[in-house]
Amino acid sequence: MKSYTKSIQGIETEFLVSEGAGDPVFFFHGNSSGADAYTDLLQSEVGEKYQLVSVSLPGHGKTDLPEQYRQEFSIADIGAFTVDVIKDYNPDRYLLVGQSLGGHALLESLPQHTKAAGLCLISAPPFSLNTIGDAFLEDPTGGLLFQNVLTDDEVKTFARAFVSHDSAESMLSLMQSIRETDGVFRSALGQSLANGKVLDEIQLLKEFKRPTWILQGLEDQFIAKDYYQALAGYGLSVELKPFVNTGHAIQLDSAVLFATTIEHFILRCFSSNDESMQPNVEVEYEH
Repeated sequence: MKSYTKSIQGIETEFLVSEGAGDPVFFFHGNSSGADAYTDLLQSEVGEKYQLVSVSLPGHGKTDLPEQYRQEFSIADIGAFTVDVIKDYNPDRYLLVGQSLGGHALLESLPQHTKAAGLCLISAPPFSLNTIGDAFLEDPTGGLLFQNVLTDDEVKTFARAFVSHDSAESMLSLMQSIRETDGVFRSALGQSLANGKVLDEIQLLKEFKRPTWILQGLEDQFIAKDYYQALAGYGLSVELKPFVNTGHAIQLDSAVLFATTIEHFILRCFSSNDESMQPNVEVEYEH
C-alpha cells in the first residue's frame, strides 16, 4: 500500500493507494475518520487485484483543514472536493464508494461525477430536508458528532457508537482517527446541518441512472432500519445489502464480508458482461 499527500483545491491531501491495477475505485470516509478506515481492504486480496484509492477529507487524517472549512460549509462543498480529487486523477471511468458523510458528499456531487460507472453507499442512505428526520435515530453520542473539543472519555463514547462489537483493534483505530480530526470541522459541519444546508439527495440519485448499492449495518445506531426499506417508495433503483451483527462502520465490523462485497460491486460495474471475471464466491445477505 502506498501513502502520499498531494495538493487538491490548494489543500494538502492524504491518499492511500492499494497495489492493484486497473480503473480506480475511490473511497471516502465518514465524520472524524480518515483514509485509513479502509486499510484492511486496501491490504487485502481485493486491494492486490484492483486499484483502490482512499482519500482523507479536509481536516481528517493527514489532510489539512483550510480556512474555508473553518467556518460554516455544506456537504455539497465536501462533494466538490471529491470531484476535484477525481479530476486530478483524470480516469476514463471509475467507481465511487462513500461511508456516512463521505457517501452523502458523493450523493450531493453526483451530477459532476460524469464518468462514474457506479456508486456504493455505506451507511449513507440518501435523504432530503423532508426526510432527514425519518432517516436518523437519536444521536447515540449525545452530540459528540459535532463537538469541537473532546475528552478521552468522550472519544471512547464516540468510537463505541460506530461499531456493534468493540474489538480492541477497531476501538484503537477509531479513537486515533477521532483524535486526529480537526474539531473545528465537526462544529462547522453541525452548524451547516442545523441551518438546513442539505440538497435533495434522493432526486440526485434518481437522476444518476447507474448501478447503486447501499450497504446497511443492521445494528447501526445512527440510521433507522425502516428508512432503508422506505427508499423503494421514492422510486429509487438501488440494491440494498444488509449486514448482520454490524454497526455504522461496516468496513470494521464485517471486514471480510465487506471486502467480498466490494469485489462483487467492482465486477458488477466494470465487467458484468465478462463471465471469466465473475467472482467465484456467493455472498448471502440476511434481511
